[in-house]
Amino acid sequence: MAAGATVLGARDSSQIGCADEPGRSARDAISRSELFGTLYLLGIANALAALIFPAIHSEDVWQAFRQVRDIDVVLMASAVGIYLLRQSPHAPVECCDWLMAAAVAFLLLVPHRAASWIAVTGLALYAICRDRRSTTAVAAASVFFAIAASSFWGLVLVQTFASTLLAWDAALAAALLDVLTHGAVDRTGNVIVTSDQTTLFVMVWCSFVPNLLYGFLCWTVIARAVRPAWRPMDLFALLAVAGLILTTNTLRLALMGLSADTYEWVHGSVGGNVFNVGLLLVIAAIALRSAAPAASSLGHERSAPRGGEPVREGGELRRRDRRSLRAG
Repeated sequence: MAAGATVLGARDSSQIGCADEPGRSARDAISRSELFGTLYLLGIANALAALIFPAIHSEDVWQAFRQVRDIDVVLMASAVGIYLLRQSPHAPVECCDWLMAAAVAFLLLVPHRAASWIAVTGLALYAICRDRRSTTAVAAASVFFAIAASSFWGLVLVQTFASTLLAWDAALAAALLDVLTHGAVDRTGNVIVTSDQTTLFVMVWCSFVPNLLYGFLCWTVIARAVRPAWRPMDLFALLAVAGLILTTNTLRLALMGLSADTYEWVHGSVGGNVFNVGLLLVIAAIALRSAAPAASSLGHERSAPRGGEPVREGGELRRRDRRSLRAG
């Protein structure tokens, strides 16, 4: 009995000593996911504020909101990213993480939204490499990377290679329009002239690239919210989304050149909303289908043949139970 009391006292003293270890509570006060989540939100808020605040003085707030591709989707995607980060296992913040946080904070101090999007992009890529063993942390970083790509990098890419990309979009639309009208359709760069001398200009926001990145953002948010883990089959889902957006974007541009009425319907607010909602529903269906669990993984355990070993998780536990029973 005395020995038992001695052992218990030693155990208690070791626990107290562990709790009072100097520097332990300070090191674990904030986790890596909490630090990165705060930086993500600051970066996105800073980028949006760089557009909204100047517009308040010019009394053109709605125009500023339209410069960010579907701000409601950006906010929803940010919420999903934070949710995934909160599901990540606790990981302490190390020296390299603080250095990365300092670099992001420095970029956030630059009074230009481009610096904020660069900070979000860099932090997402760093998190993917840093937390590559954490499924939810990588999923969250993927979501924030897709936000930056859709809201900023797509526009940068189109503006940098505008002549080539817009001409390619116009060429596809002109080819389809020629089939629909059975008439001669001329194209010069990003300008399409139909047989009735209707002129159609393909502008930056009509390009395939921003729409593609927007579609990837929608797919990433839905798929990673349902199943955080990436699988090789996700590549085929992304290819399906790319093919869908290329086809629908070309069809939409061709319909604009049919007549003034179709242009007003397709390019107007009603037609644009119908197009966006329909596209989002199809992308959501692709995301849900690709994120569905495989048929082979639906069962938690499978029965093993008589005398054989279990083939599913839980087998080790059952083997331990058998040993315990035999030992008893």
